[in-house]
Amino acid sequence: MIAAAALLLVCATTARAQPDTAIVRIRFAGSTAGFPPIVITLTRVDPPAQRWVRSARVTDTVTFAHLPPGPYRIQTHGAESADGSALLTAGPGEDIIVRVTVVPAAVDAASAVAVASRTPIEYMSTFGRAALQTFASSVNLWTIVDTAEPLTFADALDSGGVLAAERALVGAHGNSWTQTTFRIGGLDVTDVTSGGRPLWYPDLGMLEAVTVTSASAPVEVAAPGPSLTLFPREAGGRWRGDADGGVTPSSFRSTNARQPSPIAALASWRMLTVTAGGPIAEGRAGVMVSGTALRSAHTERGDEVELPGDVTSIAGTATAAPSDAQRLSLMTSAQRTRQVYGARARLADRSALERDRYVVAQAQWHRHAGAAWWIDAGVQSLRAASVAADAPNGTVERLRDGPVPALAIDDMGTRTRTTMSAGVAPDVSGFDRGRHAVRAGASVTRTGGDLTSPGSGPIGERVNGIPARAWVYSPARAAIHPAETAAAAFVADRVAVSDRFTIDAGVRAEIVRAGGADGTSVRWQTLAPRVSARWATAAARWSVFGSYSRYDHQLPLTALAYGDPAAAQANVFRWTDANGDGRAQASEFGALLARAGPGASGGLSSIDPSLERPRTDEFLLGVEWRAASAWNIRFAGIARRERHLVAVVNTGVPLSGYSVRRIFDPGLDLLGPEDDQMLPVYDRLPATFGQDRYELTNPSGLDAAYDGLDLTVAGTIAARVHVLAGGTASRSHGSAANRGFLPVENDQGLIGELLTDPNATTYADGHVFFERGYSGKLAAWVESAKGLRAAAVARYQDGQNFARLVVVPDLQQGPEAIRAYANGRSRFTYAFTLDARVVQE
Repeated sequence: MIAAAALLLVCATTARAQPDTAIVRIRFAGSTAGFPPIVITLTRVDPPAQRWVRSARVTDTVTFAHLPPGPYRIQTHGAESADGSALLTAGPGEDIIVRVTVVPAAVDAASAVAVASRTPIEYMSTFGRAALQTFASSVNLWTIVDTAEPLTFADALDSGGVLAAERALVGAHGNSWTQTTFRIGGLDVTDVTSGGRPLWYPDLGMLEAVTVTSASAPVEVAAPGPSLTLFPREAGGRWRGDADGGVTPSSFRSTNARQPSPIAALASWRMLTVTAGGPIAEGRAGVMVSGTALRSAHTERGDEVELPGDVTSIAGTATAAPSDAQRLSLMTSAQRTRQVYGARARLADRSALERDRYVVAQAQWHRHAGAAWWIDAGVQSLRAASVAADAPNGTVERLRDGPVPALAIDDMGTRTRTTMSAGVAPDVSGFDRGRHAVRAGASVTRTGGDLTSPGSGPIGERVNGIPARAWVYSPARAAIHPAETAAAAFVADRVAVSDRFTIDAGVRAEIVRAGGADGTSVRWQTLAPRVSARWATAAARWSVFGSYSRYDHQLPLTALAYGDPAAAQANVFRWTDANGDGRAQASEFGALLARAGPGASGGLSSIDPSLERPRTDEFLLGVEWRAASAWNIRFAGIARRERHLVAVVNTGVPLSGYSVRRIFDPGLDLLGPEDDQMLPVYDRLPATFGQDRYELTNPSGLDAAYDGLDLTVAGTIAARVHVLAGGTASRSHGSAANRGFLPVENDQGLIGELLTDPNATTYADGHVFFERGYSGKLAAWVESAKGLRAAAVARYQDGQNFARLVVVPDLQQGPEAIRAYANGRSRFTYAFTLDARVVQE
């Protein structure tokens, strides 16, 4: 059962606690009348050894809060009662109720100590060490999330390690990928420069477990997207070491002589991970060290150039117990990755590479003496470098590569995040018969960056192969220095009103100050309440649960470039490619069409001084059925509403700066006349060329919504076969930041062309990228007594939402693509993958 719990768990309720710790509650049963207080001792089995001691009346509930995940021994002792003892394993985010049946000392028997219930404390899936090693999709963290986690998706299929060294984009329940957060233990390590990625490349060799929370998150989590918590490996009770390697030689490469050619094909892949660690100082401390070397190459559609994906990582953890009541944990890591440059589509050299360096150092101190106290501190840094500043730009195909500003306004350079947090879970066992589990905490985070956008010369833009525009960014593109300071505090209480009814309520308060070097700033003060409840039947087979959560969005620091005079600006010219060489040259430029930001030099852009913080309100209601202790089935409905979303408005050229005409379009049904339409086309008036002015603001009515149904099933067959399955049925609507179906286009949380060009507004409200309609996933794992493990993961999901684009070639501002209907009325067919793996130890 311990192995099963370590493999995977699916949450069965919406009650909340800290996402990286557990709660153990001791309740007494039997004929307890007249017994004097009983001493409960909880001892952590793995080094460094820790011990918690409580004395309680038999009518009370004894609560041990903020426990690190791992194995524990519970012992009971009383002057007039028989001793009792039992082992249990506490998983991250679990609320465990242990029933102690007290037996009088005169009776020749021990008091019975047994786990009565085990409830994961979040809308959460947990993947333990066994899963991280066994799943066939365990090439990297992103493939596990995309294929095995029932409710979460990644932005691209990573078949066999094609996307090695990449930090994928992750989303669930229709959220923007910019709102996904990452934690290492108790510390948030999200890169808020652009949002949605960690400031650490997740090295599976160094991870003991990964949890994914997709809804009903605790007050420690601010943003509405999925929260991924990574647990570093620690030393166990004995010294051990292991090595894990793999190779996919080029001779194994699949070929396809027919069209279309593969989008991406693996050319080669080889990996070696070595770990070693164990106890020191007579078990009062322990160390663990891990090193990983990954080298891979792949090719992309229509190109035989092999592109690398390399990772070199070394990481270590150290834990110590200065006393029975204290625990000190240290973690440090240094990594290098080499992969294709994400914005290479704008460069003449489309095989340009990016080289990233990650450094992480963090410490955690926990003390349990009555109350549980903790202090966490950490620093994460990423230095991203790509091509030289004078690398020549090339030509972008708008329909394939995405919008030019999304490629040109890059975030190369250095970004650093420093966090200090502290908290307490007071011992309230003597209050209200120990029904409460209170916790409170506060944190201060400073995030900053020195960001540049490499590349020089004009960027040509084609639309469906037609030369359209040339973007000429100012040659002096100095680094910008956005920074944010966020102070947060929270308090929460989980109340066991009865054995069958629990309520969890909390509130999070935040003060955010963000700005650039010029002093332009964003100032926010917010409150985010959370409340959840759960009621179970007498036999605890059926339960009903629900929650309400408010989340405050995190603003990517790149948005602060609006209002920063040092940020990049561009003059946009009409381009005809007169010599047909596919390169934009000054001699081919026509009229100046527009000025593009985000830079504020000359008053081109600004930030609305009354800018409001976007927020998400989430409502969840569900029912759960448990078949004994082996199976858990949960069905839930979730509704989300996003308000006060942020966008850039072209105040210098409003809608009156365009003439409108209509062209015939057959709509979605190309054969039938039922949805034929006259599609509006906006032609910019030459008198407005170059008059652009941009403001970052909260446009009225810019909201988004998501409604969905979730089904998850988790269980064990014959004690050895473990199953995790789930599916979603959902719908959403949100305004895409840019035209297209890519994650940098069809996302409601990005800042793009939505309100700077009326042709981008037509049918902008549709289904967003991380809402896939219908999906289903099935993961199974089996272990034998002889060390043989086998796993299989199957996944189906509807394809990405998209819309047919109508290319209008004869506009004053050059050719443009206009949606003929909303995203989601058409989808790519579907995605289906099946992975299997067999391991013999």
